[in-house]
Amino acid sequence: MNFPNKQQEKYLNELDKVSNLKFCIIGQDIYPENASGIAFCKNDFTQLLQYNCSGKYVLNALGYDSNFIYKLIEEKKKTEDFFIELLQNGICFLNISYELLNNIPKDNLDTTLREYKKYNEFFLNKSNKIILLGKTKTHKLFKKYYKEYNEYEVLIHPSVRNQNKDEWKKIYNNKYF
Repeated sequence: MNFPNKQQEKYLNELDKVSNLKFCIIGQDIYPENASGIAFCKNDFTQLLQYNCSGKYVLNALGYDSNFIYKLIEEKKKTEDFFIELLQNGICFLNISYELLNNIPKDNLDTTLREYKKYNEFFLNKSNKIILLGKTKTHKLFKKYYKEYNEYEVLIHPSVRNQNKDEWKKIYNNKYF
């Protein structure tokens, strides 16, 4: 994925219309397939509703369950437009990395993550709270590259691999945020 891509540029431009953000939700890196550019957003809702899509579970924790998403499909709404509406309502989605971390050569990792940080800072500087999704890699990278920011909360990542944990169920099976 080229960075910033069209969706990321549009997302950043929309931020100019927002005076402050309630919170930023930060994940580790992009989806391996069908990443739109906006963190936790897929190119269409049918992809977003897949069992193994973490964005589905984050949206559920925000109160946007599958029934709500099906209504958006009926209205022929685009995922990108929905995530921009969420941004306009003070809910932002970011990633530590806008490419798969495993695909970044180790000798380029520091430079690459600092480049992504420049983009993320526009959002973080307007955010009241920061919520990290991922207690291991996301949290570790945030602590290293975003020392000047205090995270509000560090939560278990919404991966289906974590579903058997009570903490996951408490956050992603209900409205949490």
